[in-house]
Amino acid sequence: MADSETQEAPKQEELSQLRQFLKDGEVTKILVKSDGKVTETDLKDCDFLDGYCAIYFSAHWCPPCRGFTPKLAQKYEELQKKGLTILFLSSDRDEASFNEYFNEMPWHAIPYGHKDKLGRSSAFKQPSGIPSMYIFNKGELYQKEGRGAVMTKEFPWEDKKFAWDDVLANVVTEFAGDKPTKIDEEGLEKLKSHPNVALYFSAHWCGPCRGFTPELVKTYNEMKKTRSDFEFIFVSSDRDEAAFKEYFGEMPFMALDFTSDTFKDMKDYLSKLCEVRGIPSLAVFAQGGKLENSSARGFAGADPKGEMWPWYFPVYDLEQSIEGINDTLSVVLMMDEQDEAKQQELQKILTEHAQPHFEQRPKRKLLHFTSKVKESQIGTRIKNLTQANGSQMVLLDIPNYYVTDLPESAEAIEELHQKFLKKELEMKTFS
Repeated sequence: MADSETQEAPKQEELSQLRQFLKDGEVTKILVKSDGKVTETDLKDCDFLDGYCAIYFSAHWCPPCRGFTPKLAQKYEELQKKGLTILFLSSDRDEASFNEYFNEMPWHAIPYGHKDKLGRSSAFKQPSGIPSMYIFNKGELYQKEGRGAVMTKEFPWEDKKFAWDDVLANVVTEFAGDKPTKIDEEGLEKLKSHPNVALYFSAHWCGPCRGFTPELVKTYNEMKKTRSDFEFIFVSSDRDEAAFKEYFGEMPFMALDFTSDTFKDMKDYLSKLCEVRGIPSLAVFAQGGKLENSSARGFAGADPKGEMWPWYFPVYDLEQSIEGINDTLSVVLMMDEQDEAKQQELQKILTEHAQPHFEQRPKRKLLHFTSKVKESQIGTRIKNLTQANGSQMVLLDIPNYYVTDLPESAEAIEELHQKFLKKELEMKTFS
């Protein structure tokens, strides 16, 4: 028999996203409601967490929530028969409001006292607005648009998915009269061979889009002067074919065929894949359809000649792009007061730490930024918000932050990151 000191320690069981989320929030019981009666039930007895389970993000003070909740409640018996259990996660301002609101609901709830700790969980990013509903299967998040899905789609409320080759095959190059010119076989093979392709989500009715599109057109034309191994594809959010055709006519790009039978489903799939929250939005894909950067608009705007194409790097400078910083945990090195040699040293340290996280794209959970320019608008704003003094390292999990000295090694950054993940950092919050 092997000596006890040489035996391997048992592997810790990997938790599902949902159970990890609850663990991060130190949730041990669920408020289970049956026939109007509420029972505090241990997680180990909540088997529904491992089936089709939804988290309903809502609040008593929110008018859209109070409009939607009764509609969802009317449908809940039908949803239960299909296999869905709903958990209410409150954004209420006090427990009395939570209790009053929960009393109107037929489903279960996470106890109110855990909401702040759940808000700091890194298991998944919570929605930016309410009411929202995330749906899980076997504890894994697969549908972030659950609010609309359960009311309009068939169980199990999954979105249609499309192969990258099918997306490219549904591209048009122009409109000749009233008919779109579909990409031909030779053009399709060339498109498939490009190392990178960008999808441009935009619409004729959108003011910011109409401001950004001419700039993107200039960048595209500049890039085409020196290279032909890329393409931009317009994905329209226009309300009718006439508006699409007029807007597409202003672009030298290709476009997803607005007139095809699969356009709406394909556009919805791509929008969710790229996590498009607003337009204009630009996403960069590698050959074969690997999403590399879902937030390339800022980079494109700061690179008018496309010299840094394809616009995804381990480390970003705040002057180049801040895409993702509002939604993703970020390390920012404020080093505008350092000389060039020290900046290069710090850049090397940050890049070393960033590389393994960069390899996880598009599921990257930690971003890396530098601020090198004095009186940088974004850098100054971050300093003001976080009270960073001079040259320091800032960990941002907006609206939370932590400020410390500049790192001497990649290991020092990782130590900070691990402390954050273990909830060992005393994060402050923007006032």
